[in-house]
Amino acid sequence: MASSPTRLASCLSQSLNLVCKILISLLGLSETNTIGYYISPEGQKAVAKAAAFVTRPRPDVPFTAVSAVGTTEHIAERIHQYVDAGAAKFVVRPLCPGEEAMAQLAMMGQEIVPLFHTPAMSTTDRAWRP
Repeated sequence: MASSPTRLASCLSQSLNLVCKILISLLGLSETNTIGYYISPEGQKAVAKAAAFVTRPRPDVPFTAVSAVGTTEHIAERIHQYVDAGAAKFVVRPLCPGEEAMAQLAMMGQEIVPLFHTPAMSTTDRAWRP
């Protein structure tokens, strides 16, 4: 049966949405994404330090594939990857000892969050990329 370009685009869009929903369900993803992070100018030292605080490691991928560890630029880029994939809500969890947690949260709030949200930004605006 012949189909118009508009009808074809609509069917493809519906199919893609269904496939995405199935994959999200199979992978255990949700609208809210939890990202473990550790901000440090020294990338490899940050990875070594953060590794001890990963609470539920996945056997199929290294924790660095699903977390944000390293410089502020690296962390912002990782969050952009999630945003580009469709994520809109995040729970960030510092991968560090308790005595460092407040400093890590402060750095997240001062250095990373402003790249994605300003009081005047609409929820439909795209985040600024450095």
